[in-house]
Amino acid sequence: MQNYAVARTVKMSTPALEKEITSLGLDEAYEWQLRFRTYGIHQAMRNIEAFTNAWLAENPQYKAVIIDGPEAAVAKNRKQTADNKALLDTILAIQDRIDPKKAGGLNGCGEALYPYFSKWLRAKAKADKVASAKALDFDDYQGSSILYGLFLCSHGDAATMGLTRALYSAYSRTLIQHGPLSAAYAGMLESFNDVTAKQSKASTFTSARRGSGPKIDFSKLTWNPIARPEPPRNLFTGKNISKQTGVIKSVKKSGDRVVFQFKTVKYRVPTFKCKDTRRISYIQDNGIVHYKQNCVKTGSREVKETNDPVSIPSWAAEGIKKNMSMTYYAEKASSSRASKKGNGPVRGGWPVEVFKSQKQKRLVGLYGVKL
Repeated sequence: MQNYAVARTVKMSTPALEKEITSLGLDEAYEWQLRFRTYGIHQAMRNIEAFTNAWLAENPQYKAVIIDGPEAAVAKNRKQTADNKALLDTILAIQDRIDPKKAGGLNGCGEALYPYFSKWLRAKAKADKVASAKALDFDDYQGSSILYGLFLCSHGDAATMGLTRALYSAYSRTLIQHGPLSAAYAGMLESFNDVTAKQSKASTFTSARRGSGPKIDFSKLTWNPIARPEPPRNLFTGKNISKQTGVIKSVKKSGDRVVFQFKTVKYRVPTFKCKDTRRISYIQDNGIVHYKQNCVKTGSREVKETNDPVSIPSWAAEGIKKNMSMTYYAEKASSSRASKKGNGPVRGGWPVEVFKSQKQKRLVGLYGVKL
């Protein structure tokens, strides 16, 4: 039933499939083998449809989950795909460049995606009053599509040192809406979230899971997520990349990148407490449920350090100025005396959060996008 809820949103026409099979020019034996398999799928769908309709007659509260939610999500996805054709074409072109046997090969793709990312992120940050990277979610069609594209780029674009680590947390908790099937799955989960939110009594969740969240009975209604499209081999494997924070001492253009020098300072960084909500984000194929999180700032902690200079692509450094506080991912500094004084070699990196001042009260940049 779980697969039917997603598969039924893809309309299959028997005459159209037969025409497609004939056009392949296969050997007669293979052609008939393919026809029989196609007929078998259609018959299985009809059988599942009959079973599902009978089950829904006894459990009408789940019609929104199995039928209405996925259908509405796919209809919305088709419109969003048409409205964002240029973005989709850019991501598909990036996918076509991936060589699974080699690392790299995607130079320039990060810069190609950033105009889409900048426009989306500014609107999202304003609408949701985003005050930190932890508070930003990529759950909508545009956001998840851009996140997926940038995650691909972060593995294979030489200009994107640190971007994989910067995006990893968001990527790991986001359902990528990569076409109508994943959209149907997202619609199914959202509808399930709505149904369970209305239930006055939660029942037992059959899969063991650490952490908080609702207890849901999956004994009659279970499903696996649509598999995530995998990124290419990581160009930066073996690099010791860590999260760092510093107050900018100087800003200097160097070719197509910007080099930032940092002050030796004491500063406080915000601390957060994140709790799972009662709304499902996605479910792993091993049954582990990931819930959407609500992160609340709990305070701050003091840090003292002098960072080595870091270079960032100029197209991801807009609006970053002297005396601003920047949290970023870059290669970890060595233990040499020069590095301890902030005079080590320039290292590639990627910004996560940029604040107006060392006090970190006003967020002015996220992931290299000026807000």
